[in-house]
Amino acid sequence: MENKGKKIFLILKIISCFLIYTILFLLVVNTVIGYINFNNIQNDKKIYFISGTKTHESDEELITSYRFGIYKIISIKRQESITYNLKLWFSKDF
Repeated sequence: MENKGKKIFLILKIISCFLIYTILFLLVVNTVIGYINFNNIQNDKKIYFISGTKTHESDEELITSYRFGIYKIISIKRQESITYNLKLWFSKDF
């Protein structure tokens, strides 16, 4: 019985380590892609792995939200300036 408990504990330990490392890997990949996309948007280059865009226009500004993964990039174009923000998925766009 004691040997069976050790095997179950070992299997649970392997599964939990696999899940933790998979989540960490996905966070790192998403962060790297977010950084690359942020720089590409600032330099008017091609954007990689974008899941959607949303645009809001008012009299003074044009706000564009580029969404992907856990990050989103907000571009605010005013009359004489452009501001870029990197936010988490649950933050407000406008």
